Amino acid sequence: LFRSHKLWDEETEESENDIGAFALSFLLVHVIRSVITDGHVDHEGSEMAGRSDCRSCIALLLLMSLVFTALMLCSVGYFKDDGGDDGPNHHPKHSSYAGFDPFQHYAKRWAFILFETCGMCLAWCLLFSFKWGVGHLFEASHMELSPASPIKGTCVALLTSGVSFGIIVALDKVADNMRGEEEAFETVIRVVIESLGILVGFAWEQAFHCGVEVIAEQSEEWGALYPLLVKLALAILVCIIVIPAWRMYILKSVIEGREAQLHHRAPTPAAPPKKPSFGRRCSMRLGAIPDEAGAHADAPARRRSTRF
Repeated sequence: LFRSHKLWDEETEESENDIGAFALSFLLVHVIRSVITDGHVDHEGSEMAGRSDCRSCIALLLLMSLVFTALMLCSVGYFKDDGGDDGPNHHPKHSSYAGFDPFQHYAKRWAFILFETCGMCLAWCLLFSFKWGVGHLFEASHMELSPASPIKGTCVALLTSGVSFGIIVALDKVADNMRGEEEAFETVIRVVIESLGILVGFAWEQAFHCGVEVIAEQSEEWGALYPLLVKLALAILVCIIVIPAWRMYILKSVIEGREAQLHHRAPTPAAPPKKPSFGRRCSMRLGAIPDEAGAHADAPARRRSTRF
């Protein structure tokens, strides 16, 4: 029961940290986009339509992604000596307490949330950079697409996935070569890899969102309520298909990976000493074979042990 409560506290606290980092990162990148585009911000990322300075805006947003990476690199030293369960090769962890936590724990928790916020800001900056770039390419080709176009969303998702997977493979090799040498740099690389994975998820979520919008628009002629019902039905259908597959394959793999990691970190119990055979015991008593357990005993004691 205690283990279940501890696991519940850890998972709840981790979820709260992720939600806080997600909200802070989205709002922060929204402000950055507003500053870059002089206040013309669209939640779909289509504020670059018709702008002549699209390339400079994309360059500024990519520069901000490098700034967030540098902030992660500077802040990881705060967690360098953190005695977390996952060791230095993973991102910083936190501990859960019963009741009110100490102030030091809250300070470290908020620092950890800001650390994750920088990683998610990196993902958001790259995502909107790709969206602006793809939109600029379509405009240069004289193709007019709506902000919720599935073609545009799919192109952004494919481009994001290809670039992210290539960077992840390269960073993973670099992190493997740095294992045990530069722990701070390796930690930053691992968090960047996780951020790129989140980036791929963001891109495909928006691509499917565009498809849902187009399907729901087909029912507007029946009434204003029908698009909402279509979205609800599609959401339920996705849950029916995805949740069982996630439970049978992804969740199972995650649990097995955690158990294997805990088993790998657990100290191996010493093997019990083997009982010598009857012939070896007789030889030890006769002095032909020295007794290993009494190898450091004094000589008179060993001579006395040879008497029957």
